[in-house]
Amino acid sequence: MSKKVELAVQGRDAIGATRELLEMPEMKATWVRDPEAEREAGQATNLTIAGITGLNLLAVAERIVEWYQKADGENRIQSVEIRDTEGNRYNLEEVSAEEVKAMLENL
Repeated sequence: MSKKVELAVQGRDAIGATRELLEMPEMKATWVRDPEAEREAGQATNLTIAGITGLNLLAVAERIVEWYQKADGENRIQSVEIRDTEGNRYNLEEVSAEEVKAMLENL
């Protein structure tokens, strides 16, 4: 079984916000729409991060947290749930960049 970190993004512009996050060249990730969750949230995506290139995981983690704060502040998304490689789930609003870095280190 391959290790991965997943983000479940929900909100009125979840697709656009997900595409913005994937503009990070260091991130090796794929995403799909989540039709079941879209019934409740407007738009919903599931993003799977399979790897990070480069050595500065903290910088990548900080960019993920900044991306969330910006998209949330613009009311484009209503929630982002992050699942670590062990399957534990966290609300990205409550996770620090250091915690995201620790999740990415396990990829």
